[in-house]
Amino acid sequence: MKLAADKIFINAKAYTMEAEGVCKEAIVVKDGKFAYVGTNKEALEKYEAKEVIDVEGKTVLPGMGDSHMHFFAYCQTMTTVDLGGAKSKAEAIARLAAKAAETPEGEWIKGSNFDQSKWDDCEDQIPTRHDLDMASTKHPIVIKRVCLHTAVANTMAIEKAELGKGYVFGDGGFVELEEDGMPNGIFREQASKIYDELIPDPFLIPENKAKYMKQGFENAAQYGLTMIHTYAAEIWKYTEDINDYIELNRKGELPVRMTVCLDEFYNKPFVTKAEREDPYRAAQFGTFKIFCDGSLGSRSAKLYEPYDDDPTTDGMLVISQEDLNERVYQGYMMGLQPAIHCIGDRAMDMVIEAIASSPYRKDNKKNRHGIVHAQITNQRILDIMAKHDIL
Repeated sequence: MKLAADKIFINAKAYTMEAEGVCKEAIVVKDGKFAYVGTNKEALEKYEAKEVIDVEGKTVLPGMGDSHMHFFAYCQTMTTVDLGGAKSKAEAIARLAAKAAETPEGEWIKGSNFDQSKWDDCEDQIPTRHDLDMASTKHPIVIKRVCLHTAVANTMAIEKAELGKGYVFGDGGFVELEEDGMPNGIFREQASKIYDELIPDPFLIPENKAKYMKQGFENAAQYGLTMIHTYAAEIWKYTEDINDYIELNRKGELPVRMTVCLDEFYNKPFVTKAEREDPYRAAQFGTFKIFCDGSLGSRSAKLYEPYDDDPTTDGMLVISQEDLNERVYQGYMMGLQPAIHCIGDRAMDMVIEAIASSPYRKDNKKNRHGIVHAQITNQRILDIMAKHDIL
């Protein structure tokens, strides 16, 4: 007697990824899980299903998961001028100018995804207010770097924020000044939230939010993503609400499993063993995000030595050691899994100290402390990470 299944896929080139080159013909799915992967003959002999799909020799790959992105922020950028792919500063400015030409004077213009390291008409220099003024002096313009850690404002945007000579943001952020003390338009780290709080959020209009989140999921599905860990960043208004994904799933409009990672303390709901093992559980909470430093492209990742191409800075921290220790400790005691944004080697040591000083049970693998990015390391740092079982 054959076993019942939901679907049988035959005549596939299914790469299982269990080892290089392993390729199977047939896939049997039952109750949302793989019941069998192997030959056409055995699949059809052992299983029966209402739906047998002939893949006709096409390649089949496991669904991909994105372990770290800002999905809500990604969707928000669809309402902005996309500067990604611009090959020069001139091209980026031209895109902004084109938007200004069709926008009523005085209205905000936002740009996203610029990456000055890929421009061929400047030597990896972040643009200033004077560059953006070439796009328009009659519109306040703010653009964000692809890493999200730096914003640039034109002169009118600086005036809208009422920032004058000698302005100092304070802890966690930095505003660059010109020789006469005026801001030059570059806002690093938490200083960029000046504009996140000032510029109207297009997603406050429900129709905009629904439209662009739908487009975001269509893009994800098109590229084969089946799982996303999406990270909030409240300081930049990159909010995440698990209820958005629960509601979409209820409507049958969520093509991707969503794991929501917040950067504010929250009470994590109890999840039963059956719920955890449910292959159709489409929305869940994940790690607890903490920011420590910035990014390399913004020259704000905290290093032990100054940047080779900008010896005036060695990066910056966005949290003190004392506050970091407390957030790691409090998050852990609330049953949350700390995941700390850290890129520079100086920041790495700071994060390791915070983790090493917090309570941690070796048998509690579910809540292993983690470092997100962890780009600039050395053998000493890696050995200490291994000692403290850091993910």
